[in-house]
Amino acid sequence: YLTSDRRSGFGIEGNEIVCLFSRDHGVGDWLVAAAIRSGGVRLNCFDGYLVNLYCGHGFVETHREPNRTPGGPDVVYMRRGA
Repeated sequence: YLTSDRRSGFGIEGNEIVCLFSRDHGVGDWLVAAAIRSGGVRLNCFDGYLVNLYCGHGFVETHREPNRTPGGPDVVYMRRGA
């Protein structure tokens, strides 16, 4: 799914949100809501800002794994309504 200007978008694989991105500031909430409407209930992301963004839309952490790169942020797995 892409915005008309192709500057933001996301993918859905089964019920997983993948590759959510934006080149524009301030559209994260809109993108997450659109991904949920498109069937997204699972995702993974790096620990940090995105975890808070997704928590604000009802996602909860199910587990996490250390980053393969030493010192990098953990990979956080989340599910909506878990």
